[in-house]
Amino acid sequence: MAITSIAFGSPSEAGQPDALRAALAEFISMLIFVFAGEGSGMAFSKNLLIHHSVFFFPLISILGK
Repeated sequence: MAITSIAFGSPSEAGQPDALRAALAEFISMLIFVFAGEGSGMAFSKNLLIHHSVFFFPLISILGK
């Protein structure tokens, strides 16, 4: 399915309280998921006796995009 149109907001929307609140909520939820993902990766790698950053950092960086 092709995207026929993409809606962009105006620059004045970026300063609106609702937009700032949504951006803060998105940032906080991103932090929660990144820390939870890295924590589970560390716990998983501890069981496999491999270094967590070698195995899970590429995975987390790909999924974070």
